[in-house]
Amino acid sequence: MAGFNEKTPGSFTIWTDGACIDLRYGGWAFLIHDDRDGEMISSSDGVDHTTNNRMELAAVIEGLSAIPEGSSAKILSDSKYVVQGINLWMKKWEKSGWKRKATKKDSGELKNKDLWKRISELCKKRSVIACWVKGHNGDQGNEWCDQKATERASEVLQADQMSRIGKLPEIDPLMAATVRNRKRSEGVSYDFVVGGVRVQMIFPRELRPVEVDGFEQLLQTGIGDLLKSPSQDDRL
Repeated sequence: MAGFNEKTPGSFTIWTDGACIDLRYGGWAFLIHDDRDGEMISSSDGVDHTTNNRMELAAVIEGLSAIPEGSSAKILSDSKYVVQGINLWMKKWEKSGWKRKATKKDSGELKNKDLWKRISELCKKRSVIACWVKGHNGDQGNEWCDQKATERASEVLQADQMSRIGKLPEIDPLMAATVRNRKRSEGVSYDFVVGGVRVQMIFPRELRPVEVDGFEQLLQTGIGDLLKSPSQDDRL
């Protein structure tokens, strides 16, 4: 990613945010301000099969990757998981082999270890501090990132829904089998397909299978005879 990497090292402010819909469809976004000249860049993307915390961390990784090594960066995030992880926990995790303190109920396995390792590598080549900002509280950078991350997550969700629709089998409604036992307040309705035409009949009671088969046969015979007989125009 190019970003600001062509510039000389400097001071940057980075807003980051992540979003996740239905515990699966995710999005991340960052907005970077070059504190020297006011230039700004941004980026966002969507991911399937993820979590909100992974998207929060992905935004940080992408943001830090977009500024030159040797720079100082202030990350603004509404995620305390991100802020406390960078400022307080990350160095402890690295010293302990990327594990947390184990308890009787917790093995100490660190979640999202792969992403935290990557953030640690990026921070070693940059001077980084993370600051917490309250979400949905008027901070324009945070609001923008939240909106874009949510949009990207929604796009992934929509793409998945469209792919599922595309996998539905092709059907010919006129050739569908008889639909039986659809109950209505005025009786029991039965659908018959006769000569490619759907015919709906409503009976005061539910018919026995033999009665349904018999009525269907009568319809088939009656309509067949009607189609074979000459029309009035043909007889003139």
